[in-house]
This record gives sequence, structure tokens and C-alpha cells, in this order.
Amino acid sequence: MKAYIIAHIETKNLDAMKQYREKVFKIVSDHGGKYLVRGGKMESLEGDFFQHRLVIIEFPNLHSAKGFYESVEYQPLLKLRIESGISNTALVQGT
Repeated sequence: MKAYIIAHIETKNLDAMKQYREKVFKIVSDHGGKYLVRGGKMESLEGDFFQHRLVIIEFPNLHSAKGFYESVEYQPLLKLRIESGISNTALVQGT
């Protein structure tokens, strides 16, 4: 069953986020992931959750998604992303 990492990100440090984006794509790909949503214009239909950047990454399964997130290669980038703003991230298994 596929798994998705969903992140809602408010960037506070654009330079740090740029460094993150330049390096993260290869690591995502190496773990079988592909971006389904990466920013873009958003319109909230209910509530105010989607005020900032939304990212959805699809992985073939839960193991691959966790493998990406917990990988040695991703840890320095995760630290950089966390330091560059405010984010809420979830791992969701589904179809």
C-alpha cells in the first residue's frame, strides 16, 4: 500500500530552504518517492489550514517513506528544513 509524506511549511529563512530544495529531490527519488504537490496556488475551502506551502510526496510503501525520512542522507536536510521555518509533517498510508 502506498504511503505519503504530507508537509505544511511556513518558510522563515528562504536561503536555508533553497539549500534544502536543491538537495532533497535526489534523496526522495533514491527512496522511490515522487512529488505529487510542491507548493502552488492554494485556496482554502474550509478552515485556515492551508495558509502556506503544501508538499505531498508519494512512496511505494510505508517502509520506503520511513526509509527516506530516517535516512542518514536526509538527517542534515531535515535539520536545515526545521531551522528554516515552521512545519507540520505527517506520514499517511493509503490509496
